Formats: sequence, C-alpha cells, structure tokens
Amino acid sequence: MLKKQETGLFLKECEFLHKTDNLLHLREQYFLPENKVYLCGNSLGLQPVSTPQFIDNELKIWAKMGVEGHFEGTTNWYNYHEYIDKILSKLCGALQTEVCCANSLTANIHMLFSTFFKPTSRKKKILIENPVFSSDYYAIASQIEFHGFSIADTLIEIAPKSGFYTIDTNDILNAIQHHKDELAMIWLSGVNFYSGQKIDMDAISKEANKFGIIIGLDLAHAIGNVELHLHDWGVDIAAWCSYKYLNSGPGGVGGYYIHEKHHNTFPTLRGWWGYKESERFEMNKNFEPEKGAKAWQWSNLPIVSMATHRAALELFDKIPFGTLRQKSELMTSLLYSALKTIFENKKNVINIITPELPHERGCQLSIMTPNKGYQLYKTLEAQGIICDYRKPDVIRIAPVPMYNTFEDIKKTIIAFETATDEIFK
Repeated sequence: MLKKQETGLFLKECEFLHKTDNLLHLREQYFLPENKVYLCGNSLGLQPVSTPQFIDNELKIWAKMGVEGHFEGTTNWYNYHEYIDKILSKLCGALQTEVCCANSLTANIHMLFSTFFKPTSRKKKILIENPVFSSDYYAIASQIEFHGFSIADTLIEIAPKSGFYTIDTNDILNAIQHHKDELAMIWLSGVNFYSGQKIDMDAISKEANKFGIIIGLDLAHAIGNVELHLHDWGVDIAAWCSYKYLNSGPGGVGGYYIHEKHHNTFPTLRGWWGYKESERFEMNKNFEPEKGAKAWQWSNLPIVSMATHRAALELFDKIPFGTLRQKSELMTSLLYSALKTIFENKKNVINIITPELPHERGCQLSIMTPNKGYQLYKTLEAQGIICDYRKPDVIRIAPVPMYNTFEDIKKTIIAFETATDEIFK
C-alpha cells in the first residue's frame, strides 16, 4: 500500500509540473502518434510540423529553376549548409568553422579516422568503451585492419567493473595514463547507446590532450540531448547523426566537428566539395582545401535531406538549450524516482542501469529486465507506451523536452506500475 501511496505523490507532481510547464507550446510543433506516449526519441525523433513546408520549398525551386537553384533560389543551395552549420555550432559548443553538415555517421567516422588515425609501430592503439554501438566497432576494427594491424593487439576496450553497468570516469583516466605511450586515438560515445551514461567529456578530453592523444566522440546520443562545449573541452574530432534528438528524419544527413587547431591538416580522403569554394568549379587537379572543417567535405549537398534537417534545427534555435536541458533533467529525474519506487521490491529482476545523478546521463533511462524484459516491453506497447528493446535485456525510454510532457511522464508511471504488477507478481 505504501508503494502506491508514494507513486500517487509522483503523479500529483506530474500534474503540477504539467500545468506550470512553460515549454508546453513546443509540443504543437511536432506530429505526434495518436493516443500514444512517444518515448523513442533516442532512436528516431518525431517530425516537426514545418518539415513538409521546408521540403516543398526546395522542390518548388527545383521545379521552377532547375540547376539555377544552386545560386539563384531563395535559399541558395550552394551555401545551404551555412544555415545548418550555424545552429549546429551552438549545439556543439564550437566555432561555426569547426562543424559541417555532411554524410552519415559511419561515413564521417571513416572520414575522420582516415586523417586523424595515424598509427606507428609504437603508437597505434585505440581506446573505446564496451559496449559500443556496433557500427562504431565495425568502422574502427576495419580501420585497424586497413592499416595492417590486428584488432587483438590494437584495440583497448574499457568496460564497467564487475557488477556495474556504467564505466567509472577514473577507470578511463587511469587507462589513458597507463597506455599514454601507445595510444594513437581515443573514441568514446558522449552518451552511451545502451546504458544512457553521459561520460565526463571535459575531463577525458583534457587528459588526452596532456599526452597528445587524439580524442574523438560519437555524439549520436548526445547532440540535442546534453550540453556540449567541444571547443573549450579540447575535443579533437566528433561525428553524429541527425535522426535521433535532432529530429531530422530517418537516415537524415549527419555531421562532424574538427577543432580549429587541426584546420591546417590536409585531408587524407578528398572530394571536390572540400575544394576552396571560390575556385571549386575551375576543376583544378591540385587540391586547394576550403578553410576549416569544410575541407573534409566530399560531395554536393543533399538538399532535400538537409531541408528536413534545417526545419528541425530552427526549432532548437528559438529557445536556449539550457532551458531545454533543465526540463529534460526534471522529467527524467521524476521518472527515475517513480520507477525506482515501483521496482524497489523487484531488485533481483528489474533495475535502472542509467546513472541516478542528472549530470551523468542524458534523457534516456535504460531498464534492465533479464527475465521477462521483452514481455514487459510488449505490455507497455499494448498500453500505448512507445519505447524500444535492446537485446539481450534492456528497455530504453527517453522523454524528450521538445515534445514530451509531464502528462506523458504520468501516463508512463501508471503503465509501468500496472505492467510490473501483472508480470512480476
């Protein structure tokens, strides 16, 4: 009885916060699944209402002007990325010259590694986390093999201690110190896809900088989710996708970041769009790179995909990100506390593995259910809660401040209480 009384207090808090939510109007800017609570922004963000208009605008320019749309259209395709890069630089905490909208996440990882992974017989190793998203692992493993090294001798994987689900920052710092003379690169996720842990990107970057080790970040689950200060932290390189918290559509165009200290570096893999913009159409054979991160571009801009990206990013540009993050922390903390209360008598079968402290996580909560996890996931789905299930045993839920509300949190708490009482009797 005590548990249900305590849960009732959380529900009342949700009701109060819903009435006082000064960001509630943002929800109207997105298409929402009918009669559902959408908690899957960590996998695919929702479509902004303005997206069709942005796409249609570019299609009309194409229909009316053809090739002249590159220079004569109202949006100027040739420089279209400038609208996007300006907003991305704010979300990254970077200079505009340090970011570029291009390619997909994995393509950008390969592109960055081609220039910045320069192994020698002495300094050849790469430090990554475990678990890491599979695409990152495949890309890094193939880069190691491409350079003629073995994965077993080159890759250092750092995992949580036995009995824990997240990685201690000190373990990462100690690993850097221990392997400083043999590490060529560190590649970590800003927010881990599985546990939802946000690493201390500042401390880790500064430690890597001490020893001249390239520090790179996968920001797929971080950008648009947590505050980033890549330039000030001294992060060397980063890459991300745009279809999660950036709400830019399935398979949407990604982006990358290169710190300005590397802007005199010559790109290893080159394409014509990385050529100096003022002379790009002269088709010279000697490559003259554009200034900044844009020197690493390969191809002409995918305007339709970038139009969906721009539509989504312009919503971020209308409100301070710190305000979004404040709501995000409040929603996730409230949900964390309520679920912890619901799960308190089921600790052997169901646990939250995401860190409890807000500064150590984004908006995602990962719930480990080794025995009946998939059954719980399907039961929640039947109650209208859209989340996702990651094998072998984790349910991920992510209340996004742009379109989720405290009313959504209330419905989620009720659904979890009902489902767990039914399944874990």
